[in-house]
Amino acid sequence: MTYGSAFRAVECSKWLVSEAMYPNGEIMRLTRIRADGTKGSYPIIAPIVIDKQRYYLERWLDLRVQHRIGINLSGKKVELYRGLNPDSPVFLSYRHYEWHPFSLTRKVTKGKEYMVATSMQNTISSLFKEYGHPNCSSHTGRHSISRLMAKILEGKKSDAELRKVIQNLLHHRDERSQDDYREINWQSLREKTKDMFK
Repeated sequence: MTYGSAFRAVECSKWLVSEAMYPNGEIMRLTRIRADGTKGSYPIIAPIVIDKQRYYLERWLDLRVQHRIGINLSGKKVELYRGLNPDSPVFLSYRHYEWHPFSLTRKVTKGKEYMVATSMQNTISSLFKEYGHPNCSSHTGRHSISRLMAKILEGKKSDAELRKVIQNLLHHRDERSQDDYREINWQSLREKTKDMFK
C-alpha cells in the first residue's frame, strides 16, 4: 500500500475494512480514507490498481477470514465485508498472542500536531530488511512512486502539471511538501538556468 497507493504508515495502520472493500467483499479500485485516518486530517482518495498489490491484499483478507481475525460479532449483517468487522483496520498487529490495531504516537512538528504509527513503520522496515533491502522504510514506496510518475510524465506534462499530479498522488495539500520526493533532473535544471550564468 505504501508503493501502489502512496499510503503513509499511519494511513496503513488506520485504513478500515469498509474503506478497502465494498459490502459484497470486492476490493475497491479507488479507496477513500476518512479525515481522521490520515496524517493531514483531511480525506484522501488513492488507487488500488496494481495487480500484485491487489493479489497480496486479497491473500491477507482471506487469511483474516480463515483465521477469524476481526470478525464482525455485532450480529448485524455479518455476511457483509466477507464477515469482517467493517470498522476494524485492514492491517493489524499481533502482540501478546492477540490481534490489535497498530499503536499510534502523538507528534508535534513546526507547531502542527499529528499521529505517527511508529510500530507500523518498524514493521515495514523489518519486512524490507528480511527481503534484502535494509535501507528501505515506510516512505520508500512514496519516494519510488513519485519518481516513477515523474519519469513517465517527463516531457508529456509541463512542470506545473507534473507537480500537481505528484501532489495529488502523494496526498499533499501544499505542493512544496513533495520536494523531498523527487530526484533532481539535472539536464532540465541546466537548461532552465544556463542564461543565469553567462
